[in-house]
Amino acid sequence: TFIEQTPFYVAELEDALYQQNWKKVADCAHKIKPTFTYVGRNDVRDFVHKIERSARELLDLDKLPERVKELNLLREKIYIQIERSKIEVKTKYNML
Repeated sequence: TFIEQTPFYVAELEDALYQQNWKKVADCAHKIKPTFTYVGRNDVRDFVHKIERSARELLDLDKLPERVKELNLLREKIYIQIERSKIEVKTKYNML
């Protein structure tokens, strides 16, 4: 579910960022945060919270594009970790 849903959430966030719609950026970031908790990445959830807070409070807006880019890199790394974990579980239980 994480792998299927987050690309849509992040695309919505990027679109809002492109439009400089700071309220929507904050709302999108807020919506994304729990998905990282579900996969045990509270560090990334906290990072997304910084994006949300920055957009909501109109602070460091010039840093948001770089932070969203970093979020995408983190998201890709998590996808790889999830796929590796799935393979490990399948191998462990002879499900391949």
